[in-house]
Amino acid sequence: MTAAPSRSRRVARVRDAMTSRVVAVDGETSIGSAIDGTLAVGHTHVVIVDGERRLLDVIPVQLLSTALLARLVTRSWPVGAVTVADPLRITADALLADAVAAMLDAATDAIGVVDEDGRLVGILTWPDVGRHVAGVPSTRPRRP
Repeated sequence: MTAAPSRSRRVARVRDAMTSRVVAVDGETSIGSAIDGTLAVGHTHVVIVDGERRLLDVIPVQLLSTALLARLVTRSWPVGAVTVADPLRITADALLADAVAAMLDAATDAIGVVDEDGRLVGILTWPDVGRHVAGVPSTRPRRP
C-alpha cells in the first residue's frame, strides 16, 4: 500500500494562487486594443478598471472575440460598453476555497482580486487554481 502524499496544513488564500501582474485598461479603451494588449502579454482576460484602478469588470478575450465575429460589437467600441454592473470580486486574503465556490456559483473562469478599497491587485483563473493545487509554479508573477 502506498502512502498518500503529505499535504500542507496551511489554509490556502487567494494571494497564494492569484496572478498579480495584470494588464488593465480603462473603459474608454477600444475593444480591439484591449484584446490585442491582453493577448500580447499572454493573458486570456481583459481587466477593466476606472481612473482609481477600481475593478469594473473581467471579460474573457474569447467572449469579446465571439461578439466581434457575430458582429454584435466592433473593434472600435469602448470596452466599457460591454461591462456588467457588479463584477465578481474577492480579496487577496480570502480563502481560496471561497473564491473557487464563488467562481463555480457564477459559472465563470476568472475572478478579480481587489484590496479593501476595491482597487485591482490581481486576477484568479482556473489555471491559477490548478497550478496551486498541483504545486506547479506559475509562469506568471504572483503577489508575495
